[in-house]
Amino acid sequence: MKRTLEALSVLLVSALFFSLFQPWGAFRDPDAFYHAKMSSLLLQHGVVTHFPWLDLTTLGQQFVDQHFLYHIVDAPFVFFFGMLPGHQVGSVFFAACFITTFFLILKWLRVSHAALWTVLLGVLPPMIARLNLGKASPLALLFFFLGLVAVMKRSWKALLVVMPLYVMTHGGWPLLFIILAAYFLGEVLYETMVREHPWKKLGTLFDTRTIKTILALFAGTLLGILIHPYRAGLLSFLQTQIFSIGVQTPFDQVILGIEWLPYPLSSFLFDFSLLWMMALVLLFGFLFARKAVVEDKVMRWGIALGLCAAVLFALTLKSRRFGEYMAPAFVLWFAVLGGVIDWRNMLQEFRSTEKYLQGLLMVFLVIAFGRGLWVTHDFFHMGERAFNRFVPALEVADQYLAPGDRLFHSNWAQFPELFAARDEYKYVAGLDPVFLLKAHPDLSYDYTALMTGEETVDPYDVIRNKFDSSVALYEQETDTKMIRRLKRDSRFHLLYEDDVAALFKLE
Repeated sequence: MKRTLEALSVLLVSALFFSLFQPWGAFRDPDAFYHAKMSSLLLQHGVVTHFPWLDLTTLGQQFVDQHFLYHIVDAPFVFFFGMLPGHQVGSVFFAACFITTFFLILKWLRVSHAALWTVLLGVLPPMIARLNLGKASPLALLFFFLGLVAVMKRSWKALLVVMPLYVMTHGGWPLLFIILAAYFLGEVLYETMVREHPWKKLGTLFDTRTIKTILALFAGTLLGILIHPYRAGLLSFLQTQIFSIGVQTPFDQVILGIEWLPYPLSSFLFDFSLLWMMALVLLFGFLFARKAVVEDKVMRWGIALGLCAAVLFALTLKSRRFGEYMAPAFVLWFAVLGGVIDWRNMLQEFRSTEKYLQGLLMVFLVIAFGRGLWVTHDFFHMGERAFNRFVPALEVADQYLAPGDRLFHSNWAQFPELFAARDEYKYVAGLDPVFLLKAHPDLSYDYTALMTGEETVDPYDVIRNKFDSSVALYEQETDTKMIRRLKRDSRFHLLYEDDVAALFKLE
């Protein structure tokens, strides 16, 4: 009963906290519109087997909903509160669910001060941002860390439940296999370097529970693939998602989303400043208040989780989107390492230090915490996309387009908003530009050339002849130069213009 009340308290407090950052009536990330629409289509028509809206991309050739289970659990919110408002309410709820699950994971591991570590995770600016974007990240993280901790606890039954759910929720599940390889390597290092287990007898480390756990990991994954409604194209889709986008990351061929870009070092240090400060606290405790006797599991988990955190650290430096995995991994690692420290003794040692050092630490803590929350709030409210911002332009486009016609749009990131508002038209590209690049490299080149404003490319030829569109939508904020260029071209007739968009009819 006590554990249940604790979990409910964490759920309610974190939901309230995350709701303060939501730009209600708008989304910060355009993908949120796509997820809301998919949940709505699932309610109306069941499983979406074809994706004619992006017929020129690989998604149009063979559609895979990598977030299928996410759209299922999101559907009730869409049903009761409306498509876009409901998805926004659901986003806050799922963010709170992950934080609550993380708290329960710490309790499952019997880590002391679980509430403190949970608060640390919840107030990290990158976590607030990623959990609040209206994407599948909270559920993906939930299953990722449940899977990791199930291996730590050798709970093969938990893995048989978690892995199928993870596979049907998010296409990033193969990342867990990479991290678990690092984790097992960490356990081997512990046995050989700390316990001085002979290398020749490493096979004895894989006892019956470990073997069952590994088998359950693969069996659960295979089960998830087999029961996935998109199993026929799932592996092909993951090849594109993981290797073509995640590993190869063709910056020289398409304009990718900012999340795939390397993390600038200054931003990296600032965004995770609370983590680095906690690392200093742990170092202080390790040097001056270390326990005389440390539990075997703390040493084992500490080394293994350290390797996992290191891998995610490297991935985050390559692509900032992995920060949502790195932050919880570091907090989990720190929470385990906290078992090495006598916290009461450490507090006494800290009080005996110079007063100015204590004051300096508190000032840095307040600045890092306050500025992080302020910047994160601005992140959501300065670049938000109102639910209906393209609707006036689309109402004019309706007069010139018939169902099945293609509406040309100036940027692939606009697709989710247009798709959510009008599902009777076809579009150019969306969700990721590599899907168009893989299906039609020539069209992708022309589209990218228009996005960058390349003067040698004729907009009329590309839009009218290559994309077979008679109506083109451009965005004022990002396409100022191109809008001026089209206004000077007699082949383009301006149909509508407001502060958000400009709509052109091609003669």
